[in-house]
Amino acid sequence: MIDLSAPHEPIPNLVFPNTTVVMRDTIEAMSEAYEIARFTRSTMSYSEYVAILQELVPAGYLQFHALDRFSAPIGMMGTRVLPHVSGSWLYIQDFVVHPASRGQGIGQAIMHHALAHYRKLSVEKSFLCIDKPELHAYYTKLGFLEGASWYWKDL
Repeated sequence: MIDLSAPHEPIPNLVFPNTTVVMRDTIEAMSEAYEIARFTRSTMSYSEYVAILQELVPAGYLQFHALDRFSAPIGMMGTRVLPHVSGSWLYIQDFVVHPASRGQGIGQAIMHHALAHYRKLSVEKSFLCIDKPELHAYYTKLGFLEGASWYWKDL
């Protein structure tokens, strides 16, 4: 979990040549990342993906996309704010970067962009669940603290 209300280091001005991070808030815009989303759910069809978005978007689900120089998605993160007894928490889900673009800081750029957005909205904490032990070090590097089977970070 990350505590978004605690003092934190300023978000660095991350510059990645030929890469832009954008927020998406419509099903049509989010559906452009279908091929990236398939890296998290390989058997999911396009119509299943759109059906999932149709359920999530009305509940405040947003996506952040990393786009290459041709505006094609090369990474994405799904987010939504959930109520909690200690304030609002950001739930991070479906966070993935295309394998050919990994190791270049694209995921870090998406994460920083999303956390900055939610800090401005006074969201206090963020969390995510992972099922791949090999990712523990990556999320720790991003500032998340390990819980039982989930990580959290103050934003």
